[in-house]
Amino acid sequence: TRVAVLTGLSRMEIDRILKIEKPLEVTEQKWNRATKVLSGWCSDQEYLNGGNPKKLPVHGDNSFSSLTEKYSGGATMRSVLDELINVGSVMLKDDEVTLVRQDYAQTPDKQKLVNLEVSGLSTGALLNTLVFNESEEEVARKRYQKIVLNRKVPLDKKEEAIRFIYSETDKLLVAIDNKLSALTENIDEKQETQTLGLGAYYFEEK
Repeated sequence: TRVAVLTGLSRMEIDRILKIEKPLEVTEQKWNRATKVLSGWCSDQEYLNGGNPKKLPVHGDNSFSSLTEKYSGGATMRSVLDELINVGSVMLKDDEVTLVRQDYAQTPDKQKLVNLEVSGLSTGALLNTLVFNESEEEVARKRYQKIVLNRKVPLDKKEEAIRFIYSETDKLLVAIDNKLSALTENIDEKQETQTLGLGAYYFEEK
């Protein structure tokens, strides 16, 4: 198939990936909530001082509690704080939360599992979109699929480009996630629902 040509994967491998079950929902939710909170902390001016993440009081204005409420998609402050402490991303001392590491990383074994689950989810979603767009003849019905690249980025500008891409993409994804979370508030359990979203990844070539 053309999808196999585009991805470099065998048709058998593509079929296998498309049939992968959903990742463990609990692990996926923890990862989503934690990364959203960390991303908000590192990009929202309310929680920055001179461009760096502030130490945050647990409660009050511009606190870890308000950060969690704004970015976690409905998770409790305590559950997010405990998870981030558990993986070593933050430290709690004297009722202040300090950012230790800007990424969400679990113990090696757990992190490997999370990475595999996220890779499976991302690859499956991308392949589903490729397959759908290949089979859909009506342009207006094709799913959003775009790529931005530049083949002449100077090496001494590479880090600046990466920081910009990461920062702007984080802002976009947080905004999309907040909107989707708002759309799913107070829904009736009997309502029909489906999974949808937007994937993003950075790449570079030699």
